[in-house]
Formats: sequence, structure tokens, C-alpha cells
Amino acid sequence: MQASRVVLASVALVASASGCGDGDDGLGERARDVGRRRAEQARATAEEAGLPDDVAALIADAAGAVGRTFTVTYDTGDGGRATLAQAPPRRRLVLARPGGVTRATLVNEQGSFACEQREGAWTCLPSREPPPEVAAFAATDLERTIGSLSAARVTYDLRVEPRRLAGVEARCLVTERKPSAAGDPALGERGTLCVAPSGAALAIDQPGQRLTAVEYADDADPATFILPGPVATTTLAPPPTR
Repeated sequence: MQASRVVLASVALVASASGCGDGDDGLGERARDVGRRRAEQARATAEEAGLPDDVAALIADAAGAVGRTFTVTYDTGDGGRATLAQAPPRRRLVLARPGGVTRATLVNEQGSFACEQREGAWTCLPSREPPPEVAAFAATDLERTIGSLSAARVTYDLRVEPRRLAGVEARCLVTERKPSAAGDPALGERGTLCVAPSGAALAIDQPGQRLTAVEYADDADPATFILPGPVATTTLAPPPTR
């Protein structure tokens, strides 16, 4: 995995660690435990790799975001919007583009679903896949991600700096090519990953990829997780494209 893809993150299409449920204390706490364990693992691995403490802390928060409650809306850079809402174990991701089909994937107390809105009408199908995470670090790639970050220190400076984004104080991991080092064309001269206090990704800036949060909240409206339309039970929706 190239350092450019893991240092600055991507919209990672990975299976939800939380599963489905109604958000009661049992299922909700299990999902939060997954987030805590992932954060602890990320921090320990980053420290073992010799990454600076502030970088390790940012990685831990980003890795643990799967267990947090928040709502964030992104400008996808192509005129569209992506809105992720989660209240573990419930999650919903909506992708909307002007003049196009609006798609939503969600997990609620009924299971996992893929929905589409055409000409104002919503329809939903049961799905084998939960909504993708908009996350900095996929659990399956965590060790490789941190290893790539550690290796990148040879040719890139890593630093964490504060920024205000979408109305909250974010921390940003900035990678910048050292003047004396040859750059990586895939990584570019400079890149940035910004996260909210919850660990939710607020900005990704790297060659060929831009994602910026325009709205953020540390909560999620329960109505968000209600299916927007009727469910067809005759077939299953295909898994999200990875």
C-alpha cells in the first residue's frame, strides 16, 4: 500500500465493526468498545513504530472514530455531498450529486440496507454490506498504514497542527517533502488529513483526492436512521464498490 494512500487516508469502503442493532446499551456499548480497542491498538502500534506522540494520538482518534457518535457532511469536490451519520451501532451514509441519483446505505434496528431516490421516490433493498466508513484508517490496514507513516519520515516531515474546520477545532496531520529529499509523485509535495475531536475525518488533501467537511455535529438525529422508503424483499442489493 503506497504511503500516499495511507498517510492521508481515503474514503475507505470497509465493513462496519459494529454490526446492526437498535443502539441500546448492549449493542451500543459493544460498538463503542470496538472503537476503543481500535484506538488503543493504533496508539500502541504507532508508538512502537517511533512516531511522535501527537501523531500517534491523532492516529488513535481517527482509528477509534467507528465507536463515536457524530454527523458530518462533505463537499466531495465534484458538486456533490456525502453525509455520514452514526450513533453506534447505527450508521447512515448518503451520497448526493446534482441531477443524479441519491444513494443511501444504512444500518438500523432492522438490519443493513441500500436505498436509492429517483424522481423524488425512495426504494430500499436489504444488503449484505453495512454502510462504508468515511475513515482515516481501516482496521485491516492499520499496521501497514503506520508502517508506511514511519517509513515516510525519511523523505517527509510529519507534523500536527490545529485548524478550525466545519465549526470545530480540528487537528491536522501534515506531510511535507523535505527540501533535501526526492519526492514521491504519488504523495506529492504536501498532503493533509484533518480530524475532529471524535476522530471523524474533516479534510483529506492529497494528489487526486480532495474531501472537505462543510458541516459537523457531535450528535446524530435518531430520525436519520429510519428507512426513507419501502423495502423490497425479493433480492439483495450488491455490495458497495470498493
